[in-house]
Amino acid sequence: MLMTIIKSLIFIPYLLLSGCGEYINIYLDNKFPVNMNNDGKKITVYSTISPETVVLVRGTYTSNKCQRSHFNASYTEVTYSSLTQQVEAERKIAEDNKNATYTVPIDGGGWCNWKLVEIEIAPLSTKYEVLVRRNMVFSLTNSEHSKIKLFATLAPVIVEEKDEQSIYYSSSIMEDEQKLSNKSDGEIYFNYKVEPKLTTTIISNDNKAIFPNGNIKILDGSSYSRIINFNEIIENSDEKAFTSFVRYID
Repeated sequence: MLMTIIKSLIFIPYLLLSGCGEYINIYLDNKFPVNMNNDGKKITVYSTISPETVVLVRGTYTSNKCQRSHFNASYTEVTYSSLTQQVEAERKIAEDNKNATYTVPIDGGGWCNWKLVEIEIAPLSTKYEVLVRRNMVFSLTNSEHSKIKLFATLAPVIVEEKDEQSIYYSSSIMEDEQKLSNKSDGEIYFNYKVEPKLTTTIISNDNKAIFPNGNIKILDGSSYSRIINFNEIIENSDEKAFTSFVRYID
């Protein structure tokens, strides 16, 4: 740390003489980035653990102190936008190996004085390559709510392509992004169940999806057509009952 400070003190005057304030901020941010262990208000995420999945929790931070410049097409005007970056939260698994905890500070600190604006949660497979992430998004605003509880039923969608398999989970929770307070400690309780009986298989070479009840859907070959939503899977399965809810608990 001492050597980093010494090098910074040598390098910064050179950038100042060059009129490169933007590059100073970027340089110092690399040396003093978002601090995921920062003191102060935080959002704590609690999730269940499944043998075949892990939960990714990621915070999006923005800075009004550090900005990026943008020139117009004729290079006659310049505008500025706040820097943003995404940081994955550390997963701490409980002794019973059934639950995990993630801590995301609202004040990310660092040289750029990072502030949390969004949290993303996504269940990922530990067995297959992940084709796409279906994220649940929580925006940090002046909301009156700070605690939320969710339960999602996840339908596995396996994509077969030549000799490879990948997967994503179609979630029963398909609501718009939720909002949490950026002024107080918050809590997110995310519970889920992967339902094997809702497994849908996409055969890429044949451009078709095979639903749980055996029904076949012909796809148009585009990447978008491979994204099968949860309701369509339920309609083409024998499993009509499932658990799903989103509710604030404060």
